[in-house]
Amino acid sequence: MIGFISTAFLAFVSVANALPKGRISVLSTGNQVKTNSYIVALKSDQAAKHMEWINAQVDGYNNSWVSSEFAQSAAKGFTAYSVILNPQDSAVSMDDGSVLKNNDGSPISILEAARARSDIEFIEEDQIMRTTAVQQNAPWGLQRVSTNQALPAGS
Repeated sequence: MIGFISTAFLAFVSVANALPKGRISVLSTGNQVKTNSYIVALKSDQAAKHMEWINAQVDGYNNSWVSSEFAQSAAKGFTAYSVILNPQDSAVSMDDGSVLKNNDGSPISILEAARARSDIEFIEEDQIMRTTAVQQNAPWGLQRVSTNQALPAGS
């Protein structure tokens, strides 16, 4: 299913308006990152339109997982995906499958196509995070997550 989400997203960024209009920069903190992995956030006014598009793409498949994941993040006002965007891969047209090209005839990379879209809020490198501290006796009960025994009903 994750593969489908990535494929659906790649198709989304490669449609029609992939030719550069204005580029958004790829955010980076300089921390260690996952190679060719990015977090792409849609503008908030695009969430419903994009959900309709996803539902059209997965029509006939079990899309309950896709719908619930997307609806949960959209309900919080934030729609983002973690996707693999290899800068060496070319963007393709959803109409005929042809490779999209710049005015000079060179292929447009999938990352450049995403950067040129007007419905994307930001693109950020997917960072590798590590914990640096441990909170003893935390009141919010994280120890419950790592228990080997089943939790009692209603807990």
